[in-house]
Amino acid sequence: MLRKTLRDELNFARRSSGKPTASRWITTTAMIGCAVSYSSSVAYAESLDELKQELKRLQSRVRSLETAERTGVRNDPSPSKMAKLTPKEAAAQVRADATRPPSKAADVPVAKTGVGYVNVCDVYGPGYFYIPGTRTCMNIGGYVRTDLTTGDTTRGSDIGSFRNGILPGASDRGTYKDAENFEASVNFKAKTATDWGVVNSFVNYRIDYATAASQTATTSGMPSIALDWGYVEMNGFKIGRDETAYNFLIYNNIFRIFEPFVDYKVNQAAYTANFGSGLTATVSMEDPTTGGSMRSNTPPSAARTRRSGASFVYGSMDLPDVIGNVKISQPWGAAQLSVGYHQDYGSPATPYTANGYGGQAAVSFNVPTLGAGTRVSFQGAYSLGATALAYSWGYQGGTAGISSADLGADAAVSNGVLQQAREWTVGSVLEAHISPTVELDVSSAHYAFRNRNTAGALDFKGFEASAQIRWTPFGPELVIYPDFEYRHIDVSAATVAAGNAAFRKADAYIYNLRFLRLF
Repeated sequence: MLRKTLRDELNFARRSSGKPTASRWITTTAMIGCAVSYSSSVAYAESLDELKQELKRLQSRVRSLETAERTGVRNDPSPSKMAKLTPKEAAAQVRADATRPPSKAADVPVAKTGVGYVNVCDVYGPGYFYIPGTRTCMNIGGYVRTDLTTGDTTRGSDIGSFRNGILPGASDRGTYKDAENFEASVNFKAKTATDWGVVNSFVNYRIDYATAASQTATTSGMPSIALDWGYVEMNGFKIGRDETAYNFLIYNNIFRIFEPFVDYKVNQAAYTANFGSGLTATVSMEDPTTGGSMRSNTPPSAARTRRSGASFVYGSMDLPDVIGNVKISQPWGAAQLSVGYHQDYGSPATPYTANGYGGQAAVSFNVPTLGAGTRVSFQGAYSLGATALAYSWGYQGGTAGISSADLGADAAVSNGVLQQAREWTVGSVLEAHISPTVELDVSSAHYAFRNRNTAGALDFKGFEASAQIRWTPFGPELVIYPDFEYRHIDVSAATVAAGNAAFRKADAYIYNLRFLRLF
């Protein structure tokens, strides 16, 4: 009789819902569980009436569980809310508890809690991690550095920009100047694998806070924030802001000011073809009005890639620069050939237009016999009407705020005819890793500039040399190094006689101590 009743109740519970709700399972489980739990008390029943009463209690218990499930009320274990047991039920419960195996820690229900974590993405090298909830891998890095600098320059010499207190032109006095510069940079690299290839992006911001531009100024130096890099790259295509494709020997964060080949960055759209075995070729369309350099303590300006003078001033851009290079990288080192087109496009006040160009060849040799990572490099460049493509960093023309003369400008007007400047540069760099923690860097460069305006010749020659020791006491995360740099400018007598009396032979010396923290 009891088995039949239980079977009927189970069938009723199954028909009560068309889908497996919690109430359905509670009903079924409660019926079976209660029957098992109270089987002992049933065995001690003395009459049919007691069995019926026992069944009614079970049915009442199931209904109460169903009601609690529907109303969302959970069982309250307090004595006032628990069903009272008969003496036989209590005895049966004690016997059932005695035969039940002890519970384990895994049987105890544990509330689920959210766990925050970041997955490592080692596909693209160390330091990458997955942005939570995406398939994009990101790498965050940068540096913090401080430069303590002193130096001297010949009075009245227009020897070039020194953002930390050694001033150009006649505004400077021929005494030692001291300066301090703080610089911080942070970059973000992001890579995402897609059906079309890997989408790569790179963003770098740099902040400078340096000694005031004039040592006699009453105001302090102002911080500057510049976007050095920012581009998107995929399958060889790149669009955004990056170093010009013309560059090869660029040594960011090595020498303080005087380098044989200074870097500059421009807005560009480029494509690089990879032919395998280390051979690549690049063509790039670049906006010369956006040129900027790490040597500048101001936001990017056209002065870095377009140099106006007194008789010729640039107007807006008519055509972009077109740059191309072929590069080979091998275990022995690397080599590159670069060519570039640049348009000298004058303003309405100087409505002249001419085509300029530049070319350079460079090679770098690995010399492991002098220490792992040691290399020696050579580069030569020539330009016509595009001094930035010859890298010279001597006199820079009026737009850079140094002078209003034509010395160092891309072009000048002579008797109504536009004359384009000719310039060449040769340089070399040695990076010698003399021990695991000590590196010696030495560079030198020679360059010459030639042009003319209505007043006469515009000629100068220059020489630069730099040397430093880079010390990494416990690893690449911290670099400490002293630095010495020298520059000499020799202006021709004809140039001085042609109305450039402010420009003459000059020398500059810089002593710098840098603390660089990489991360």
